[in-house]
Amino acid sequence: MSKTSQSTYSFSTSAKTSGGGGFMSKTPLIGTSSPLSSSTSSSKSKKDKEPIIKNVDMTEDMQERALDLGMEAYEKFNTEKDRGAYIKKAFDVEFDTTWHVVVGKHFASFVTHESKCFIYFYIGPMAFLIWKSG
Repeated sequence: MSKTSQSTYSFSTSAKTSGGGGFMSKTPLIGTSSPLSSSTSSSKSKKDKEPIIKNVDMTEDMQERALDLGMEAYEKFNTEKDRGAYIKKAFDVEFDTTWHVVVGKHFASFVTHESKCFIYFYIGPMAFLIWKSG
């Protein structure tokens, strides 16, 4: 039986915070623009829907799949619950169980995850937190 290394992160996100919410992590942030800055245009441009990775400890293949699933869920579903369920089901099948997914504009979290099994990103104003623990 192999020993799995784990990391712990604390997050808080809020659409009311112009900086995208605060959080502490052990790894540097990726992406510098604020995903929550207000837009003067009422229509969403393609750039508004581009994923912005805030923190990641995941293989390139998993990262790409997480972002693809996030985009699919963002387009297909109207509720955070349905978006999260869609991503979790896919990750449980493709990368073995036990994955956890939080999707929303306002949440805080403190998670411990397995090594190479964590990503936190935004698509527009929506935050996606995906990690494996179990």
